[in-house]
Amino acid sequence: MTRAQALILLVLSALLWVGVGSARADDVRPEGLSLTTVQPQQIDPAALASKLTLGGTFVNRIGQPLHDVTVQVARATNPLNTFDELTAEIDQPTLEQTLSPEAALRSGPEPLRVDESSSFRIEIPQTELAMKSGALGAIVAIQVQARKSPDAQPEQVARLRLFIPNRARPVAPLDARLVAASPEMLPGSTNYTSVIGAAQISALLPLLKEPGTITLLDPAVHQVAQLLAARGQNDADEFLAESTKKLAAGTLWRLPTGNPNQERIPENLADLYSAAITLPPEHALSAAPAVELSASATEAKPGFDHTLRFGRFEHRTRFYRLTPEAKATQLSEVLPNAPAIGLPDPDQPWEQVGQAITDVQAATPTRDALTVAPDATPPDLRPTYLAAFSSSFAIEEQALEHLMATPAARFDPSAISLSVAPGFVMASGTREGPATITNQTSLPVYVRIGFRTDNPTRISVNETDLVRVGAGQSQTVLFRPDAKTNGATKAHAQLLTHSGKPFGEIVSFEITATAYGRLGWIVIVVALLGMGVGTVVQVRRRRATAKEPSEPGQ
Repeated sequence: MTRAQALILLVLSALLWVGVGSARADDVRPEGLSLTTVQPQQIDPAALASKLTLGGTFVNRIGQPLHDVTVQVARATNPLNTFDELTAEIDQPTLEQTLSPEAALRSGPEPLRVDESSSFRIEIPQTELAMKSGALGAIVAIQVQARKSPDAQPEQVARLRLFIPNRARPVAPLDARLVAASPEMLPGSTNYTSVIGAAQISALLPLLKEPGTITLLDPAVHQVAQLLAARGQNDADEFLAESTKKLAAGTLWRLPTGNPNQERIPENLADLYSAAITLPPEHALSAAPAVELSASATEAKPGFDHTLRFGRFEHRTRFYRLTPEAKATQLSEVLPNAPAIGLPDPDQPWEQVGQAITDVQAATPTRDALTVAPDATPPDLRPTYLAAFSSSFAIEEQALEHLMATPAARFDPSAISLSVAPGFVMASGTREGPATITNQTSLPVYVRIGFRTDNPTRISVNETDLVRVGAGQSQTVLFRPDAKTNGATKAHAQLLTHSGKPFGEIVSFEITATAYGRLGWIVIVVALLGMGVGTVVQVRRRRATAKEPSEPGQ
């Protein structure tokens, strides 16, 4: 099974889970219970002498009168020091400890009638929350107990839970969906095909459309959608339209391109992650807030608009935003948990990938000199480097294989060659000769041919014009020797970059000049005429000599 197929199956399971909803022990719905006062909104473990004030209203929505109605407050007893622990407690509440005091909403013979309301206010010493300095916060449950008849046993008729953040580690639950994919989708990858891309875009589209959520989008996925939309893929068009809507609504946040796991990036390449904060102004997602997503980093990276962490429970994920403005959150308003694909799990630096990137970077001057047109801007390869640390890779070997398959990493200037016939005879002073440039690299190149001769006073050759030779292609270029005298001369050709820097092997060949311009022809004609006149004179003299014996008087 390919990484693309695995992604599609995981996304489908995520969508199925979201549709069904996660099972929770907190199934008693608020049923008319609402909070109007939570003070303070954050708990300070260093100031537990103060009190937590909870105020609100209960409206009898049970459908029958209620007797001896009271409000109690309980707290979760499990530690909430990690995001995994917090996620588990949100999704599956554990044993709780009831706190004091409780508030009576209705006592005595008169019941709380249907649709009748009653207000409450409870003050609880913060010491009873028993929150440690390293905790992410505290979870308290506000529970309404009542008898459904004067002689019945008390039972819980309404309940809501509240997460109150720690002032020293302020976090807020965030309903978000991660829209990322395997780097084989990235443009330029040798594994990319429109079929795989279309299937993945179609699978990711429902996550993008889920209401009430923040979309955490990898710009590389958006770029693939643009490519597929240009080819007429309908789901890609819809993907782009939904992205535009969410961007306008402020509910689309963008990940660094390639969704890299920053813990995999070696220290000497740490600036790559920071460089991913901004996108070029012309990019469709440049206005989207930049979000940092990490599993265990304790401090936020500077420059990002939002900082997120995540926790898992039973292979499902919740996201949390690190923000000083975090406030108490009613957990009944938090959406069900769901699986997420492409999470940056805790990891060690990937040194092999880092070294490969360093090697590609070292080759950049030569590569750019050959592959970038004279007036063009060199490509920004940082997205390619970041994708090599993608959270979607399971192991470093996969990432290294992907990186080395990219055109930039595969580019080898020694695969550009020049060939010229070993001998070239000039029938005139300006006859053109052919040379062939073969480009077996992974990228188009821009080159010209330079020449020198052993006897430039006899024959010289000017360099050719700049030509573009496509990847895996050959091109014949004509050169024009300039001959001044007869004879043979050794010539030497070499490829040049557009700036004139020579590279590659020198190819030697021989140029032979047999006739050179009008002056040469005049000399030859005059010589031939002279030879002809001389021959005629000699013939006449021989004839005259032969006639002398037959003359009279001999």
